[in-house]
Amino acid sequence: MAVKLLAPYKDFRRATFGAITYYSFNTAHAPFDDVRVREALTIAINRDRISENEMGGATEPAKKFLPTQLTATVDADHAQAPQIERDVERARKLLANAGFPGGKNFPKIRLLVNRNAQQREVAESVAAMWRGALGVETEIVLKDWNEYELAFRSGDYDVARRSYVMQTLDESDNLREMLEPDAASLNTTQQAGGAQSALTPEKYGKTSEVKKENERQASAASTILLPAISEAQAMKELPAMPIYFASSYALVKPYVVGFDTNLLDAPSLKHVRIDTAWQQQKQAAIIWFKTGE
Repeated sequence: MAVKLLAPYKDFRRATFGAITYYSFNTAHAPFDDVRVREALTIAINRDRISENEMGGATEPAKKFLPTQLTATVDADHAQAPQIERDVERARKLLANAGFPGGKNFPKIRLLVNRNAQQREVAESVAAMWRGALGVETEIVLKDWNEYELAFRSGDYDVARRSYVMQTLDESDNLREMLEPDAASLNTTQQAGGAQSALTPEKYGKTSEVKKENERQASAASTILLPAISEAQAMKELPAMPIYFASSYALVKPYVVGFDTNLLDAPSLKHVRIDTAWQQQKQAAIIWFKTGE
């Protein structure tokens, strides 16, 4: 509501904030180990509609894993990652080629979401889009945060809602933090012969002890896969699908000069100054308009 009220003012500024909400695929579960299935689910989503409706216009549709501002100056030797565009016809063909024409025999998707009213609405919208475009059904699994984390770490999901706030402008670092810990955890599970490595309360005891042990295991797993990863690779393999970026807002008076926003929402005040002549210039313009002199 505040954004809608303030947006008409000339002092209002809006910029992309390097924080992304995305859905991570559990590639240890069939048929999500098939990139055709992952792409079909990814391009069946109308991100613009989610940002406009469920998020009230306060977010920006994410058609890549990283904001365009971050990758706009990528080295010429590295190809820019293509954007995700909604393409229902292609999505249906991909799903059919994967063995599920019209969604026939496709298992019900278990979509894990932390308990939050807005995220529940987004999940319901995504589920409706999957049903309408591909004929697949979704079970939305809502859990409180601790239970949600336990379910995610133990791999008890097909698709899971995740989020990440970028702490750097480095492409590889952001993608590694966003995607590789999950991949490393799956790799550890597969190496163990399919057994789930993360602990549950029944196996270990108190919730606090479970959390500490799962954090230790996740930390150890994340050291297994550390190769550099590019956004182009992530967009090709789609271990996850981006949904939307957050936005940052500011009200900046016209006589404040040098206040520049950035993706980390941490503007430097080094070059900020007050234009003391601003009002005089405005008055001069008014006098000229009235007298022509």
